[in-house]
Amino acid sequence: MWYIIDGSVANVDVIGNTYWDAVYGWTNNQRRAIAEHEIGHLQLIGEIPFWYPDSILMRESATFEELNSIYTPQYSDIVLVNQVYR
Repeated sequence: MWYIIDGSVANVDVIGNTYWDAVYGWTNNQRRAIAEHEIGHLQLIGEIPFWYPDSILMRESATFEELNSIYTPQYSDIVLVNQVYR
C-alpha cells in the first residue's frame, strides 16, 4: 500500500510473500532485488521483456543467481527512470 501527500508518494509498505520465501529460502540480497524491482514500479517503470540483453532490476523475470547479484539499480534502470522524468 502506498500513500500520496501533496502529490508525492510519502510512504510505501512492501509486504513479502512468506510462502515463496520459505519455499526458496531467499537471501537478503534476493529480497532487496525484489523490493527494488517493486519500487521501480512506483517510479512508473514497467516490466522490461525477459529477452532484454542487460541484467537489470526491472526485467520481467530473473534467475535466482541474478536476484542474488543484482539488487541495486543498474545503468539501464537509471536510464529508464530518467526517461520518465525528463
